Amino acid sequence: MGNRRIGARRLKSLERRGVTGLDTSYQAGPGISDAVVSHRLFNDGVFRITEIVVDLGYTGAAIVSSDGADEAFGVAASGGCQLMQWEDDHHGQFLFSEVYVLEAFTSVTACSLISGTDVEAVSDAIAGAADIHAGFATNALGSATSHTGASLCADGEYVYLTGDNNTNTTMSAGIIVIRMVGAVATDISLS
Repeated sequence: MGNRRIGARRLKSLERRGVTGLDTSYQAGPGISDAVVSHRLFNDGVFRITEIVVDLGYTGAAIVSSDGADEAFGVAASGGCQLMQWEDDHHGQFLFSEVYVLEAFTSVTACSLISGTDVEAVSDAIAGAADIHAGFATNALGSATSHTGASLCADGEYVYLTGDNNTNTTMSAGIIVIRMVGAVATDISLS
């Protein structure tokens, strides 16, 4: 049983298998963090998957939909409503996103994932806004997959959950699972 060495190929395959709990410094801001039930990053082969579970009906904080379209959900009058910050060296180059609605939302029937260049508060316009995953239905259970390009979630941008028909309502229901998939060029090898 002494010291055993493993070869470079075996080490590389073990690294690709993945680990959980890597994403600790790019998580939700204080304006939405109480609604984030789970945030994890894991490897699946060459893909890096960021999975965020959001419960807007969580009783520990009064999460509101903003007073205008394409503005972030968050605690009323709070700043830092981003779900995460995307970093290419950590999450990989963005490939696509998936959203699964597990519980219908209160009053809001459609939402979007939007990237922006700055940290924003509830009811503020998102600077440099670009749709990552536009207009998915939130009034029924189901899933919506979006195959988008890397330009829609660039390195260093923030990710927001926004309502397409916001009513400035305090949310009492609404659970979604967001999966954002990226790939790191150094993880892709043909050898």
